[in-house]
Amino acid sequence: MDYASSVRGPTVANPSLERSSATTAVVTPQAVLLEFRTAGIGSRVLAKLIDLAVQGVLLVVVAILSGSAAGSASFIIGAVGIFLVIFVYPASEAAMNGQTLGKRALAIRVITADGGPIRFRHAAVRSLIGFIELYLLPPGGPMALVSALLTRRSQRIGDLVAETLVIRDKVDPSQPVFFNPPVGAEHVALTLDTTRLSHSQYGVLRQFVLRSWELDPDARHDLAQHLCAKLETVGIAQPAEIDPSVFVSAVVFAHQHRYSDRRPAAGSMPPPNAATVATAPPPQAATRAPLPPPTRR
Repeated sequence: MDYASSVRGPTVANPSLERSSATTAVVTPQAVLLEFRTAGIGSRVLAKLIDLAVQGVLLVVVAILSGSAAGSASFIIGAVGIFLVIFVYPASEAAMNGQTLGKRALAIRVITADGGPIRFRHAAVRSLIGFIELYLLPPGGPMALVSALLTRRSQRIGDLVAETLVIRDKVDPSQPVFFNPPVGAEHVALTLDTTRLSHSQYGVLRQFVLRSWELDPDARHDLAQHLCAKLETVGIAQPAEIDPSVFVSAVVFAHQHRYSDRRPAAGSMPPPNAATVATAPPPQAATRAPLPPPTRR
């Protein structure tokens, strides 16, 4: 059975685990999973057309200024102006919350692959690769369009190289969720080594913890056992005395705790808050409740 397929159900709490053209998810360096609505191809094309129009106007201004100068000054103004318009203007999105004028008009913006704001190096790489995509490869950017259509996060070549993606700015990301160590397994949760656990595997375990209450107790127990067996392949072994569901919750906490600045003392639990979700039920909660006795007619 596929590692991710075991948590599929009628509703999907984490669309990044399923193929989706509209929603994507990123795992932050703190092991917090955030979901965003990716920008559509149409809005990105329109934003680029607006930016090209702005650049066209700026080039006209540069041409006027260059033509009004004499001698070497005319060449310097023209060269510097063209460089600023062609390369610096697209890279200005690093100082404008991931937006150029075109992106702002279409309410889209650029973020890094881990969900953070882009820096100048990201914007510079996107600008340079964007110039190659638009002018040096087949004209008009068909390679960028093909790349955006074929990649899961609608990333053009410049996005892939710079490790960025374009999202819809008006859609709020999902609220981050922080996990507490499961009751009765605090020590295990604080001592687990999740170095070999990938972010995609963490996403599967996270979804199980968030959705385990929707499952039948027997199905929850069987699925937790299956996930524990998969965890053994990355060197995370389940202690015999700990229920599989509780152990999965412990692994989820341990992986997030590994990348988080929250460092509670061993054996202690951080105070509950609105962003903390309940961990998996204790072993006794996984048993079926007895059926009521039949009523007499």
